[in-house]
Amino acid sequence: MAITPHCATSWPLDGAAATGKRTMRAILTRSQGTAKPPSRTFTRRPDPSETSRNALETSQCRRIIRVVNERLRTAMVRRGLAVAELAEICDVDPKSVERWISPGRIPHRRHRWAVAHKLGFDETYLWPDLLASADDSKPHASHSEILETYPDRASVPRETWLRLVSEAQEQIDVLVFSGTFFAQTQPRIAPMLAERLAAGVQVRLCFGEPNSPAVAIRDSEERLGGTLGAKIRASLSYYRELASAEGCQIRLHGTTLYASLFRYDGEMILNPHAWGAPASMNPAFHLRHLDRGTLFAHYAESFERVWGTAQPWLGEKV
Repeated sequence: MAITPHCATSWPLDGAAATGKRTMRAILTRSQGTAKPPSRTFTRRPDPSETSRNALETSQCRRIIRVVNERLRTAMVRRGLAVAELAEICDVDPKSVERWISPGRIPHRRHRWAVAHKLGFDETYLWPDLLASADDSKPHASHSEILETYPDRASVPRETWLRLVSEAQEQIDVLVFSGTFFAQTQPRIAPMLAERLAAGVQVRLCFGEPNSPAVAIRDSEERLGGTLGAKIRASLSYYRELASAEGCQIRLHGTTLYASLFRYDGEMILNPHAWGAPASMNPAFHLRHLDRGTLFAHYAESFERVWGTAQPWLGEKV
């Protein structure tokens, strides 16, 4: 008699077996639980046509956080230029412009020239990596605020001083002890400041109080032989006619001068002091303010603190 293989036959389950199988399946389901599909979170990609600051922020839908090119981003915000608008000017996709805002992405030369021309900046300012070696780390916002460094204040070009004064549109702030060089490098400084005042620029000049202990101590530290007070009085003579001009304030301070400051709107020449060395021999840094930078703001706040302690000078003899 031929025997049919067992595996080839499908035997129907009787009632008890079927019931047992269903019971076992229910037990396993209760013990293991029902697996739920993983939840997914979606975030909106910023619209390239937006003109707000949010359009220039790093996209939140990216998993990797990237540091934006603060110089390019800030220049676009201040010009009110959206990503889509800049893309149209350069004849590229808006996504390309978004990548340029990341400091690791440098556009092609013709695109850099178009962007620099539209924003009014040199391309090496917008993309400082053009001047950096390949193994340099990418600058963060505060680093990007440093436009130029000079080994001493005397190395700052005279043309830079003249440009900063003549192009100021909103404010000029100066913090010094005597600041004699300020008038020596710019013999027409008083008329130049008067022109800026006429254009609506607010001018604040803060000199050392000639008779203050702080001036006497600095005179001794720099071995000036008691002449610092006389230098301050000589400097003040240049600005006597401006003391009563509308929009101009001149004050005298008695604080320790850790750094001389020369601010022109969003730019600043910072001249920190080393003990025993005259200001002209100390380094100078040319800064430009960036929205997320801290260096410029740090020294701007320092000026405000000194200004708050200083006393008005209206042109009288001191």
